[in-house]
This record gives sequence, structure tokens and C-alpha cells, in this order.
Amino acid sequence: MVIMDSGFEIIRFSDSRYEKITVEISYKGEQIAQINKDRGNNLIEIEILVDYITTSFSPKFLFNDFLDALNEARNILENAQQRLVKRIHEFRFSQLMGK
Repeated sequence: MVIMDSGFEIIRFSDSRYEKITVEISYKGEQIAQINKDRGNNLIEIEILVDYITTSFSPKFLFNDFLDALNEARNILENAQQRLVKRIHEFRFSQLMGK
């Protein structure tokens, strides 16, 4: 989880609707977006969420703060994929060395 000074939080998680890791962006405790890259690195999708826990919540924030949160979310997605590939290679290597 990444907590930003601007009030955004970025959380990496797995959603059963998607094949790959997804990232949730929250603002002041309310989930406002979900990002996935099931279609590939160059086709990252964002789902803007509108059902909030607090009915009076208004997703209003500075444009640059939101861009920073989006960039952080993309970095988390990219790093998650790299870590997964590394773990798979390490596992395969350990299996080969163990035999």
C-alpha cells in the first residue's frame, strides 16, 4: 500500500474479474478507481467507481495529485508483473537444482 500526502492511497490486490493483478485508488478512504492491465502493458484500463460508502463524498481533488496517483498505480502494476516473473524464474531454477 502506498499512502500519498495528497490523500490518495494505492493498493495492489487481486480481483476475480481480472486475470492479472489490479490496483485500487482511494481518495480520503473512498475507493474511486480500479486499474488493470489484462489487455497488456500498453492497454491499461481504468474503471471509475461511483458507489461511495459516504453518500456526501465528492471526488474532487487537484488534477496533478490525481495524475501522481495514476502514475504510482501504473508503477505498482509494472513492478508486480516484474516480481512475479522473477519469482517464477527463481522457482523453476530451484526445481532444476533440487533434482
